[in-house]
Amino acid sequence: MQRIFLSAAIIFIFLSASSAGTFSELESAFRSDNIKAVVNIPERIIRFYSVQEVNDYAEPIMTYRVAVGQKKYPTPIFQGKIVSRRAKPSWFVPKQEWAGEFAGKVIPFNDPENPFRARNENGRVEGYFLSLGTEGVGLHSTRESRSIGKLASHGCIRMRLEDVRFLFRNLKDETPVKVDYKLYRIEKSDTGLIVHAFEDVYDRFSIEDRKQHLISIFEEHSIPIAILMPEEFEQLMAGKSVKIDNVVIPTSQDIVRTNINNSVLDRTVNMSGASEILARAVCMMRR
Repeated sequence: MQRIFLSAAIIFIFLSASSAGTFSELESAFRSDNIKAVVNIPERIIRFYSVQEVNDYAEPIMTYRVAVGQKKYPTPIFQGKIVSRRAKPSWFVPKQEWAGEFAGKVIPFNDPENPFRARNENGRVEGYFLSLGTEGVGLHSTRESRSIGKLASHGCIRMRLEDVRFLFRNLKDETPVKVDYKLYRIEKSDTGLIVHAFEDVYDRFSIEDRKQHLISIFEEHSIPIAILMPEEFEQLMAGKSVKIDNVVIPTSQDIVRTNINNSVLDRTVNMSGASEILARAVCMMRR
């Protein structure tokens, strides 16, 4: 059986944003009460969902590349929300050493030193800041557009001008925004699943911690870690993504299905027994 290993760099190729639906449909979705956002720091990506509960199998309605905090100025992990928004925002400089001579000052938007200033397609200067209500962290425009997708800020989440402008105009206050730190993400594919792996950009995990983190991600999806071949497990531990064919992910709390040599094993079980059955079935199939 052929096994395919994909690097995170190859898997994630984004334009400014990827989305489903027309622009007017997106505007309507962003104004709904179900909209939720999740930032995953290791990916440098923010995803927006229009669902009651967010999980990895939920289909995002919009995905943006972002810049997050540098290793020495990490973006915090927290559950926040949009608490306020400002167009042409002044910069209230934190009283921190990195701010140098600007520490504690207020830099108006028309000052060239204001970091939220960005030129639009017509050459005019715009800027936006959406506060998340935690440690001064927000989603904001940046004059350093080349920093998007990198560890570049002092803790805030930078976005391209056109992306944050759309959020400013369409996102409601009180919209939940979760800032997370996950090294793995499980995604359904046409033939099984893809386990995406990401760099531990803030060096927060020991080898053992990373192992337990990987196991916990599988447990969150009711998928036994035993479906992985030893070499696949090692690839994931090394931060390389893995594609696993011929695996059907559980779609409810009651039914587990998987293909074995062109036949179908259908079992209706409680999830207490599902993991063992799925593990045995998949291991047989993948020998």
